[in-house]
Amino acid sequence: MAEEPKKIKLEDILPKYTLEDMLEPDPYVRAELGVINKNFDELELEIGRTLTEEERHEILSIVEALSPKDEDGDIVSFASFAYAWKVYQENLNSRKKEPQS
Repeated sequence: MAEEPKKIKLEDILPKYTLEDMLEPDPYVRAELGVINKNFDELELEIGRTLTEEERHEILSIVEALSPKDEDGDIVSFASFAYAWKVYQENLNSRKKEPQS
């Protein structure tokens, strides 16, 4: 007698998590985002204006590059956002001084 195929239920195939669960950052990520936002707020107070999204992206890239990392490449502590702003401005000024081709 042939063996009956196993019946598969919909809940066996569908993911156990909702899309909302997957998009919700874990508490550690949420805390790190809070630290990043606090640093941006302090920087904006220091320079006296709101940063553009492009500036935030560039500064965060600089912070990431300058921050000390562990053996896995994860950031241990954030570099100074004020220093990253100075590096960003220097990079911007040097690009403006380059001859246009």
